Amino acid sequence: MRTSLATRPGDEIFFRGGFPMRSAQAKFEIPAYFAPLELDFVLVRKDPVTNIESIDGPRTNNTRHASTFALPLGMAAGVPAPLGASRLSPERMGPGWVNFALHSATATKVTLILQWTNCAEAPETLELALNPTTHRTGDIWHVALPFGMQESVLPVPVQGYFTDKYPMQTTTTTAVLYGYKCDGDTTQDGWRFHPAQVMFDPRASLLVPPLGPFPDPNTIVPRYMGSLTDVLNDGAFQLAKYRAQDFVVTTAHVRQIPAQEVIYELSVSDFTAHTSAYLPPGQAGTFAGVLSKVDYIVSTGVTTVLLQSVFTPGNMHIGVSSEGAPISFFAPNPAYAKSGGSLAVHELREMVRGLHSHGIEVLMHTVLTYMGEGTDMDPNSASLRGIDPVSYYKVGYSGVLEANECALGAAVLDSKSTATQGLILDALRHWRTAFGIDGFILHSSCDCGDSACQASLHPVVLESIALDPVLGGVGKGASVRVFLGPGRNPTLSPHHFGGFGEVNASYGDGIAQFFERIPGSVGAFMSCICGSANHFRKSRCTSQGHVLNTLTISPKDMSLADLVSELGTRTKLEPRLSGVVLRSMLVCLFVSDGIPMISSGDEYGHSSFGQVSSLSSSLETEPTVFRWDATAKYSEGACMRSFIAALCAFRHRRADLFSAGGNNVSWSGLDGATPNAWNDPLAPSVAMCRRTASTLSRQLRTTTQDVVVIFNGSAELVPAVVGHPPPGFVWVRVIDTSLVFPSDCALTSVTLAGPRGTYLVAPHTVLVLEMAPSPLEHVNPTADLAYVDR
Repeated sequence: MRTSLATRPGDEIFFRGGFPMRSAQAKFEIPAYFAPLELDFVLVRKDPVTNIESIDGPRTNNTRHASTFALPLGMAAGVPAPLGASRLSPERMGPGWVNFALHSATATKVTLILQWTNCAEAPETLELALNPTTHRTGDIWHVALPFGMQESVLPVPVQGYFTDKYPMQTTTTTAVLYGYKCDGDTTQDGWRFHPAQVMFDPRASLLVPPLGPFPDPNTIVPRYMGSLTDVLNDGAFQLAKYRAQDFVVTTAHVRQIPAQEVIYELSVSDFTAHTSAYLPPGQAGTFAGVLSKVDYIVSTGVTTVLLQSVFTPGNMHIGVSSEGAPISFFAPNPAYAKSGGSLAVHELREMVRGLHSHGIEVLMHTVLTYMGEGTDMDPNSASLRGIDPVSYYKVGYSGVLEANECALGAAVLDSKSTATQGLILDALRHWRTAFGIDGFILHSSCDCGDSACQASLHPVVLESIALDPVLGGVGKGASVRVFLGPGRNPTLSPHHFGGFGEVNASYGDGIAQFFERIPGSVGAFMSCICGSANHFRKSRCTSQGHVLNTLTISPKDMSLADLVSELGTRTKLEPRLSGVVLRSMLVCLFVSDGIPMISSGDEYGHSSFGQVSSLSSSLETEPTVFRWDATAKYSEGACMRSFIAALCAFRHRRADLFSAGGNNVSWSGLDGATPNAWNDPLAPSVAMCRRTASTLSRQLRTTTQDVVVIFNGSAELVPAVVGHPPPGFVWVRVIDTSLVFPSDCALTSVTLAGPRGTYLVAPHTVLVLEMAPSPLEHVNPTADLAYVDR
């Protein structure tokens, strides 16, 4: 359409840069119901002499000239930052503008798809093609749309509301969803685009299924689309985003120093999935289910909950758990919401804050090296692969996306790419600021042990995390704790050591080999008890909470009960002693320097094959589901939970023993005088260590409340010379794993035998003795035998 530009009468000529200029205008009348739309135009000038037209626009070989100017109507150009969907208006609630920003360097066409529905009505769909002239800045496509205002494009979901400051918009809209269609040049890496597929925003905070079919029959209905509920409402009728300055815990945190921390690892889907959890319909295996069991978690004595990955996973493959390859780093798994996914964000916030209110911190496993969108051989595009695969994924020499051979249906992300690095940093910030997650176990590789696997994080990513103002943190309580998971972790510079902890992947092997009586294992066992100083030195030590010890590596490793069962098979251990070995290994975990971590189910001997306790053997074999009936009152599981609670109480009460980075530990033979032969391959699996309460007191030769731990991994009854306590003090037996409940963890004063103070330690047993001030009426006679309640 051609329209003449007319000058208004009386307009004067003005000068700009020395050139005379005159304004002209053209008038268009467009009905409001056509909005949003964009008016694209070029300026055409006809030479009055030659009658030749010249166009103010880019030169092109096409007969249709590209537009130089674009005027958005009913929408705005938008801004390129931040990426994702966000509010542009300064008001936290009420009508305003929502900005959409998407990174796609290779797409030549991007279409924003919006879908909403009113109750009992078919969904409405709006497809908005973005003009790169106005809506592209570099590699970022962006557009802004109004919502909540009269004749605005976007309605407000029913969860939202307006204050008296704004006019109420009558709406019955249940949700507003959005996604993108991308297309590109097939000769320039654009063959992975599919113009009929709807991709969800990689930074969408909530994913839900589409509301219904699309008007275009060629459009493929996706599995998920992003939801704008949390963006438009900004927390209205939901829990608002986490803000450290506004959040006050009603109960003081139990963990005051790293030495007091005990971590309890669980899977949201498995923790309350069994019928014995006795939850209302729809709560099993959800965030709400975990929150309903917070009293049980507190009763175990732990201070921190570690969630297995709650990212939205890709398609389920046979043998792959729900914590497998994710398709989003921002959205929690909709399957973990009791409302069917529409309130997953709200319920996750509610769970985290419920745990915080009981003094329990929340950590989370994060897998940030691959995505479950399939491979070029078996594509399953849902987001990144159909938006900008070259910028985010690692492309091999043949031009094919590198597949992660250790995770079915996963392709490796390129952590050297600035786009991927920004995605990872934004994701971690999102979980901290939107949900209040206290820390992460960052799996920098796929933990497969395959040296040929390419799924790993670049050191620049870790450096960016350490220096990030949100993740690195400044001030008390502001920083986010980050542990590097087991695997091939990149080498860190010394000035980054203080910012990262690490999971001690070799800890479980060192403890198991000691009880398996493998020759030469005593030295490695002692190193584990002292915090594995051969791996962690200087500022990355146990006293700073940088070492996380675990007997098993979840979710891929076997359970603790399975580990003990296999150990018993190899050593021909009597079945009745398996429970003793299991408790002994747990005691080793709690008396070691570093943060102890147990997995849900360890408190009752959960096993996917082969059982430890007689109670567990009577239960059905279920690979991962937590069995609440195994923890019933007066059951062996309840006794085991009390035993773990006693270990947690000891850890919290005597945190001073585990705050010196292993420097307060001295080792000796069972005679109390002979030094241990660390590297002797013929040394028996017995050892005795003394933890001094204060190094200064030891130098001044004053009596301290020391703790002596005796480890007997052999199959023989052995005497240990502990020595009689000085006047005014008494030995208190804290733990003896050879005894039955409740004697195994009951605080009982003991009298040692003989003139040298000897205690007989049963096979496969760990004994913990604590020196304490004696009561006034206590008399410390010399006895021939140690008092042992067997």
